[in-house]
Amino acid sequence: MQATAAVDLSGHRVVTPLPDGSVRYAASNRMLDRWAPLWLTAGAASAGGLVEVVTRGPIDEPSWSWTVGPVYLSEEGRLTQAAPSRPRFMFVAQVGTATSPTSVFVDRFQSVVLAP
Repeated sequence: MQATAAVDLSGHRVVTPLPDGSVRYAASNRMLDRWAPLWLTAGAASAGGLVEVVTRGPIDEPSWSWTVGPVYLSEEGRLTQAAPSRPRFMFVAQVGTATSPTSVFVDRFQSVVLAP
């Protein structure tokens, strides 16, 4: 699917839609994003341009080096395999599963709010 970039976006980062339909980076230290749709950019885009986003399904990136298992949202749309924790983060959102060192199956799981 394609969306309009609300800001300059890098490839292979997690984004969420704004009310106008454009997308910006999501973050697990921004409580507003805890229940929002989370998608992964397939490439980069300049603000106002179209960006391809994966809402669910496989995506490959040769520069990745994942261990098979969960992939989580971190800060500014970054992906991590270390589950976010307090006090820096407000919730945990698994955005997919690494199926090989260079592949992730995007599939948003329900967020878990971290206790203060």
